[in-house]
Amino acid sequence: EPNKWMEKHRWVWIQTHGPIPKRKNIMFLDGNRLNCSIENLAMVDDSQMLILNNKKLVTPDPELTKASITLSSVYLSISKRAKEVTSNV
Repeated sequence: EPNKWMEKHRWVWIQTHGPIPKRKNIMFLDGNRLNCSIENLAMVDDSQMLILNNKKLVTPDPELTKASITLSSVYLSISKRAKEVTSNV
């Protein structure tokens, strides 16, 4: 729409990958909010973003941040499995 604006990094993501689902975030892999190149952007869900921020896993090294995103998924899987196990006891 003519009078609707959005953050540049979100616009760049949408132009390349399409709409951003609800409860998803577009993050900067190198932590630099001015670097809106598509190579520096990644989509994570709210729970992953919470882990990344709480454990301070976003670094200036994009490759290390990508590994941290994977690690956040592992933390979430462990947490989910632990809840399943304790609810079955």
